[in-house]
Amino acid sequence: MDKVLPTLIVVAVLALVFGSLAVAWRARTRRHASLGALPTPPAELGGARASFEALYLATTQAEQPLERITVPGLGFRSQAVLRIHETGLELDLGGRAGPAFIPRERIVGAGRANWTIDRASGGDRLVFVRWLLGDGDLAVDSTFRASDPAALADALLALVPVSTESDAS
Repeated sequence: MDKVLPTLIVVAVLALVFGSLAVAWRARTRRHASLGALPTPPAELGGARASFEALYLATTQAEQPLERITVPGLGFRSQAVLRIHETGLELDLGGRAGPAFIPRERIVGAGRANWTIDRASGGDRLVFVRWLLGDGDLAVDSTFRASDPAALADALLALVPVSTESDAS
């Protein structure tokens, strides 16, 4: 009986913490709703030049690496298949109904990184692609962990115009 009150206090504090997290996530999702849905691949996409399996880690605002983007399909970590096409990048993220597509003209940078929100690695084991999301010009970084990060980074850099290549760490 003497442990009931402390147990109730701990349960109440945990409920408050998790409730606050849920409210904050819902508010972030509402803020990002105006960005729209991820574009789907065009019908005439054709075959991929290269394909990579990777772990999708996060999409954050460029230059604000702690600001996670919660557009449906980008909010949570998942297995991913990245297909490099002449016209852009096809992202098949686990848990999505179908693949998303980033047109080449919306890709503004790519490179190696050693950390992203809630994930760090020793050395440059992570790869990011910087692209423009939505109708506006919100630059975001999508970060992946691949078994061959050098090959993935090189393939992504081939999609980036030479004058805008960037490297974020």
